[in-house]
Amino acid sequence: MAVKPVGDAALQQAISALQQGDFSTAERLLLPLSRKGTLRGAACYQLAVLFHRRGDNEQALTFMQEAVTLAPGEAVYQRDLGVILKQLGLLEQAIAAYQQALALQPAMVEARCNLGEALRVAGHQQEAIAQLSQAVVEAPFLPLAHYNLGVAQWDAGDARGAAASFQRLLELEPNHFAGHLNRGAACQALDQLAQAIEHYQMARSLQPNHPDAGRNLAHALLLSGQVEEAIQLYQAILARHPNDVATAVHLLTAQLYQPGLDNATLFQHHRRFARRYARPPVMAFRPTWQPGERLRLGYICSHWTHHPVANNITPLLQHHDRSRFELFLYQDGGEDSHSAWFQQQADHWRQTRHLRDDQVSDLMQEDGLHLLVILAGHFDGNRLLLAAQHPAPLCISFHDGTTSGLAEMDYWLSDPVLHPADTSEQFTEKLWRLPVFYAYPPLEDAPAVAPPPALANGYVTFGSFNNPAKIQPQLLDLWQKILAAVPNSRLLLKYREFFADDRMVNAWRQRLVAAGMDPDRVSFAVGDTDNNHLAQYSQMDIALDPFPFTGATTTFQALWMGVPVISLAGERFIQRMAASILHHGGYGQGIATSPQEYVDKAVALASDLTGLQTLRNTLRPALSSSPMCNGQTYARTVEEAFLAMWQKCLPGS
Repeated sequence: MAVKPVGDAALQQAISALQQGDFSTAERLLLPLSRKGTLRGAACYQLAVLFHRRGDNEQALTFMQEAVTLAPGEAVYQRDLGVILKQLGLLEQAIAAYQQALALQPAMVEARCNLGEALRVAGHQQEAIAQLSQAVVEAPFLPLAHYNLGVAQWDAGDARGAAASFQRLLELEPNHFAGHLNRGAACQALDQLAQAIEHYQMARSLQPNHPDAGRNLAHALLLSGQVEEAIQLYQAILARHPNDVATAVHLLTAQLYQPGLDNATLFQHHRRFARRYARPPVMAFRPTWQPGERLRLGYICSHWTHHPVANNITPLLQHHDRSRFELFLYQDGGEDSHSAWFQQQADHWRQTRHLRDDQVSDLMQEDGLHLLVILAGHFDGNRLLLAAQHPAPLCISFHDGTTSGLAEMDYWLSDPVLHPADTSEQFTEKLWRLPVFYAYPPLEDAPAVAPPPALANGYVTFGSFNNPAKIQPQLLDLWQKILAAVPNSRLLLKYREFFADDRMVNAWRQRLVAAGMDPDRVSFAVGDTDNNHLAQYSQMDIALDPFPFTGATTTFQALWMGVPVISLAGERFIQRMAASILHHGGYGQGIATSPQEYVDKAVALASDLTGLQTLRNTLRPALSSSPMCNGQTYARTVEEAFLAMWQKCLPGS
């Protein structure tokens, strides 16, 4: 907010004091001028500036509104009124003020930048982009315009546009910390991981102790497969910033990929996290309910988009019985072309991305939720700690990788394969085992199943299309044994567009050589559109599931494309996801219970080309007729679970 000089001597003296930080003198001089005379508007404006700089936006607003009333034609007053209103969270009023400033002075680019930013925060993404795109045209050398446009494009799901805007910003201002941080995020979303790491490292060099730079770098290292390095960096950030909840959640997530971590230690990490960061509500809340009334059921997710978690519950949302449930969907992240479908499934759609946990809890209590389902709490910025606020009488964890560690999380949905009766996994929630945990819509537009490529190639191709973070040295050791035992066999690796970057490919070739593999027997593929991705399973004879973090969506996709999957079932949920899908999808023989059995099953399957041909023809029909692809029945089983949970929590139950 600028100090606007005027001609009066007393006013000039006050402005000079304000510029020097002498607020007491400035206030003493300005207050009389604000009460009478021709300079009332200017004095009120300067008082608003003064209180804004003091951090008293309520008082600043009072004087700025008075200034605008006295001088309605001053575009600067309107612009700075918008600044104060936005900081007070009064977004729609701020937008109106910026619009009025532009009506008075259309060339005021700073007001246009501020308008675009306010529109973005208010959720008007396309309007924000339109305003900021115009600002970039009007002021191509203004860094703020490019920065705000990049943020708006990012929020609208346009990572490529955001990357270009942040790149232009950095060309204008090479040492812009947030520019490097955000371009890194955009490059990461585009699977340009090596570039992302470079930008995060540059951001850290500019602000070494900023937790965002370290956290983003650690996450990129995790995605690249450097799990131990990521964990060490998260721990270093927490040592310096112990109250950084986001880093603490990321550390818990990274530990799910860590080989050798036993169940007791994992549980201790989560209980320690809950004791350190959970903030229980001040008062208990219980909505009214009468028998026969619909239960108000909420789902919160950071990705109501084309994302594995959202796709996993698509059949449930599609087949929910609306006579028994009133659906509230809380959109906690960006949107894409799939978001409209999810919004159509909701009776009530709430945007919560920019709200704190306590504000989200207040909103849910206003909605009168009976049950809240927190999706994938550990992952992708979801609300792991929201249950501690207990915004509904029942809080349920769904599609998370392990316990929340929270006493306030009432239930954790599972199934008998994910958590057998003798499970050694520890958790704070009560387990509720569904007959079948996973549900997927049939991939009706998928390419036809192709013959095993070994028939034409003359050699067997093993493959993994999983996240590289899941491919750790212990797994590579087993893969090396499999390749050594199957003459002339090959290994195919793909994960979205990661291996389009030669630097990523070279780094992984070095890891494969260190594991004893012949790099000439390993190839890398790219391709992220749905049909392109699924078609590439035609290049694979046998899928090798990773551990200790097994595959879910990749397992389903491989089976749908006729590719058998070999998976090593471990001792907790995250280590048994593929086993659950294989068991319920009709290929339980792909489940191994020891590392040696994992190798033996893969080698035996590779030696039976006739068996591979048979599997190629039978896996999809078996999967399509399995309970996982019966969305209507699946929805009924989940609903019966919710209703039973609710009955258990009623008074007298």
